Amino acid sequence: MSPLLNPDQINGRLDSVTDMINYQFETDKVRDEMKKLPDLEKLLARVFTYSIKHRCKAIYFEDVSLIKLKEFRTLLETLKQLPKILSPIMNRVNDF
Repeated sequence: MSPLLNPDQINGRLDSVTDMINYQFETDKVRDEMKKLPDLEKLLARVFTYSIKHRCKAIYFEDVSLIKLKEFRTLLETLKQLPKILSPIMNRVNDF
């Protein structure tokens, strides 16, 4: 939808793909660890959609709000786990 136009950004992306190919073990490890996480894109979409649909001056606390808060909390907890999951793998890649 919006392709990269900057040669440096394009080369950076190509370098990333090359690294993923060259470090297949690490790539597979990251993929396996990330499978354990909830669907971040879906969680973000739910939070965003809910925030757009429910713009009002008063806040009503109901079951739906509680569910959305729990989903948001899950999202935050998931984001907190990412550095812990990725740091050992990144350290190994940086050692090469």
